[in-house]
Amino acid sequence: MAVDASENAYIGGFTSSTDFPATVGAFQTASGGGIDGFVAKLNSTGSAFLYVTYLGGHRQDYVQGVAIDSSGDAYVTGYTDSTQFPTVLPVELVSPEIRLLSSRPLLPEPPGPF
Repeated sequence: MAVDASENAYIGGFTSSTDFPATVGAFQTASGGGIDGFVAKLNSTGSAFLYVTYLGGHRQDYVQGVAIDSSGDAYVTGYTDSTQFPTVLPVELVSPEIRLLSSRPLLPEPPGPF
């Protein structure tokens, strides 16, 4: 979890849900299949999602870390077992505020629940 200068909270994790509440216009609004990572931005009171996206391909994908820089951009790290994980470059812009740092597995096996 990370908090920006406006006290909005960014959380990451994973889900096997096919009806996770992705926001309109999110990078990935539907499950890629299997287990997908997700990133969510909550307002400063924690009462509303400002942004929610899946991050995943057809197998297992986990968001394990979220960091915010001084410009308010979010950086996401994690694990993927999906050959068609939705990225092309090692650093890719996911949305105006979220960048995916790596699409390569960072751990030898998937992590346990958060």
